[in-house]
Amino acid sequence: MFIFRIFILLCFIGTFANAQIPEFENNYSKNDSIYNKDLIDFSKKFDFILSYHTTGYWFGDKNYYKIIALNKKGWQVWESYYKNEKIKFNKVKKQPSSEKYNELIAYFNANKIWEIDNVELNTYKKNYLITFDGDTIFNRRDIIADASTTHLNFIGKNKAKTLGLYSSDIYSESSNRFYKAKRFYENWWERVVNIVQK
Repeated sequence: MFIFRIFILLCFIGTFANAQIPEFENNYSKNDSIYNKDLIDFSKKFDFILSYHTTGYWFGDKNYYKIIALNKKGWQVWESYYKNEKIKFNKVKKQPSSEKYNELIAYFNANKIWEIDNVELNTYKKNYLITFDGDTIFNRRDIIADASTTHLNFIGKNKAKTLGLYSSDIYSESSNRFYKAKRFYENWWERVVNIVQK
C-alpha cells in the first residue's frame, strides 16, 4: 500500500511538472541546430529547457548557457563552462525552490514570451521621426556593428525555438517584451542562483 501511494505521488508530480511546459512553435533552422548542437545534446535528458546566453565579439565562439531544465525529478539549474576548449555542463549545487522556478515561468507566461516571432523581433525601421529644436525631421538609425546578441532558447522533446535580439537599438513591441524578459531572467539568476551559491 505504501509503495502504491509513492507511485501515485510520483505520477502526480510528473503530471504537474509536464503541465508547466509552455506551448511554443518550432523555429529551429539547420544552422540553429548546428550552432546549438551542445545545447541540443544536453537537452535530450530533459522534457524542457529554457536557456539564456549572449554572443558577440567579446565572447569569441563560446556559448555560456544559463539553463533551467525540467524532467520527472522537477526543475533544475545548470550552467555551461569550458575546460580544455570543450564545453561542459554543471548542475548548480544549491538548487532553488520550486516557487522560484514558478516565478520565472509565470513571468514568461504572463508576458507571452513563448509567442514572440524571431523575424518580427529583429525587424527594424531604418528611418524614424525625431523632434529637434522644434522641427520634426527624419533620422537614420544605424545598427551597431559589433553589438552582442542575446539568445533565449526553448527546447522540448520534439521542438525547439530560438529568440535572438542582435541590438538594443531595435525598437518594437516584440523587442521591448524580449528586452524586459532578458532583464528579468538576468535579475532572477543573480537573485535566485548566484547569491544563494555565495
